[in-house]
Amino acid sequence: MNILRTLKQLTISGEVSIGTNSHFTGNITEIQNFLNTIVDTLRKDNPQLKIQSKRELYEFSIKIFAYRKLMMDHSFLENLRRRFQSLLDYGADFDGLTIRLNIYGELNSLIQSEKFRYVNKQSEVVFMNNQFPAIPWIPQKLSSKQIGFLIFIVLLVITVALLVYFKVIPLFSRPLVA
Repeated sequence: MNILRTLKQLTISGEVSIGTNSHFTGNITEIQNFLNTIVDTLRKDNPQLKIQSKRELYEFSIKIFAYRKLMMDHSFLENLRRRFQSLLDYGADFDGLTIRLNIYGELNSLIQSEKFRYVNKQSEVVFMNNQFPAIPWIPQKLSSKQIGFLIFIVLLVITVALLVYFKVIPLFSRPLVA
């Protein structure tokens, strides 16, 4: 049962965008090598994430995505924040390099649900986190088929209760006390 409490379901999506302007004073190849190192480290540490890196003329982007992937890493959010912070610290050394960070997601377990978001404010990663207790037996989103099925069950119970109340269906076929 302890494994079930530590098992978490991750949904994450977002992008890190790195661009340059006319005041850029660095070497594009050096930045690309550093970004490739970060992407490789993220892929190695988190194989459940789909990570795509793309280079255009003077812009790089790293897209991160995962949908309902199971994981047991307790420090996943903190490790991810540290990776992003190292990227921002590295980018602060170059004049004319702009980094935009926008990653958001949910981390659900049997005990609690967390909605989180990473954004950058200047050269600092801002981590916003909303935690709330999870109700594991009630799904947070219901499809129309599930709603229809629940309405059918409720109507069936009400119908049987009314039939018993108006004695169309006897609750007991013979008297309990003779």
